[in-house]
Amino acid sequence: MKKFFQRYYIAVVASFLLGSIALSQQIGGGGQAVTAGNVVTACGASSGQILFDNAGSCAGTVPARIRYCATTINFNAGTSDTALSLAPLPTTRYSIDAVRITNASASLSTATIGVFTATGGGGQTIAANQAITVTATATDTVNNTMALTLTNQNTEAYNDATLQIRIGTAQGSAATGDVCITTIPLT
Repeated sequence: MKKFFQRYYIAVVASFLLGSIALSQQIGGGGQAVTAGNVVTACGASSGQILFDNAGSCAGTVPARIRYCATTINFNAGTSDTALSLAPLPTTRYSIDAVRITNASASLSTATIGVFTATGGGGQTIAANQAITVTATATDTVNNTMALTLTNQNTEAYNDATLQIRIGTAQGSAATGDVCITTIPLT
């Protein structure tokens, strides 16, 4: 008979009280969480989801979120794709938590952007082609970044190792920016 392992997640909530940490832990199947100074560690890791097998032994760690960024994308190149590799992927499935434009060299308010699993706006739609509201380039100013509206954010998982960032409408003048995609590793 095959032995199946259940994954148990440890949730550690730390609150700082008078310089010390109070822990509230929820552990399935055993396991331990300890504090090391002001860092909560479990199973040798200080962040992410800690996986335990059904015997309560450490089965490994998976980061809670991973951010991948494509830098200096040309927002003046309409109907163009920029491939963003999601390597290395720690799991075979992930969901998209956020897609954010940042570090623009000029206003991007004329351009449009979308994110897809295939070139030419094909495959699954992660973020449909949409208007951009980034109009400022300096840090600490309003409209210097933008989060894209995602399609099926809470209902779709992916296994694609490369995503396509598609500029639909060109800006009309020289403009670059970075696009960061934040993933949530699943299984």
